[in-house]
Amino acid sequence: SKASKRTYSLAQSLIWWYTFMSDTDDTQFRIRVYLPTGYTCTLNLFGKATFAELREQCWQKKSKDFGCQKAEARFRLYTTGLYFSDTQSISYLVSIYPAFEGLGTVDRYSLLLESPPEKGDRIMREKMKVDGKKPIFWQGHLLKCSKATGRGFWKKQYMIFQNQTLMIYQKQEEFTKGKKASKYIAMGAIIPQLDHHACQTASKKFVLAFDIPAGQGTKTGICVIAAESEAVFRSFVGIITKFIFFKKCAMVLNILPSLYRESFAKKEGLFRIAGDASRINEYQQHINRGVIPDFDALIRDDSVHIFTGL
Repeated sequence: SKASKRTYSLAQSLIWWYTFMSDTDDTQFRIRVYLPTGYTCTLNLFGKATFAELREQCWQKKSKDFGCQKAEARFRLYTTGLYFSDTQSISYLVSIYPAFEGLGTVDRYSLLLESPPEKGDRIMREKMKVDGKKPIFWQGHLLKCSKATGRGFWKKQYMIFQNQTLMIYQKQEEFTKGKKASKYIAMGAIIPQLDHHACQTASKKFVLAFDIPAGQGTKTGICVIAAESEAVFRSFVGIITKFIFFKKCAMVLNILPSLYRESFAKKEGLFRIAGDASRINEYQQHINRGVIPDFDALIRDDSVHIFTGL
């Protein structure tokens, strides 16, 4: 299956990493960083350079474009929420990057420098406008039903899936002219339901439903959407599925390096002893909203089971 192939690709990338690092340390790579203001900073760095060095060089060239203090911004992959600590190297980025390609169109080794106000697409959702510096994964026309049963009035609308948010415009012209969207859906953990009862009763053929929790969109409840062709339907569902899969893989890679710091990985009962369920749920809600915790700062001897539980 496609999911199995992507899992294999990620696992293969991790296995190669150990032999790959020494080969790339003395090789130069072109790194493109998308800054909070929308400008970019392009640097050529050796594989052995650290993200601390990347941060310093970006600061020297574009400090006004950080939108925050130098140490407050976090580097992540441009297309998914995989974050890097200052101690990690460019070789590490190069080794894992191929496993996360295929989501959006972007230059290889592209990073997003995320300032605190940018977390979870908060500014984009407040302004109800697409963000020019963040990746667009999918855009096109879809039909939205006026009723949760799928038996209401269908209206063609222009939808843009960007970063972690599905923006819904009444018309494509509203997007192209920079106007506000009418609605949004936070796509952090909302999975398209193809077997929802509304899909069975809908008057359209290629139908899916989103169950939007409180605080995860302009309007909560069931949102029924249809495509006008099978090709558009498969394209839309496929990109959301890939986005969710990449996000899950990214969370694993966000947590694992912190477990090896101070030998947490050797702690007795790791991945067997259950962590505090309420804390796990709390952090999961943060992740669903796109506000990824700084695991390096949070994982301690008394909290390690919470994060392995994630």
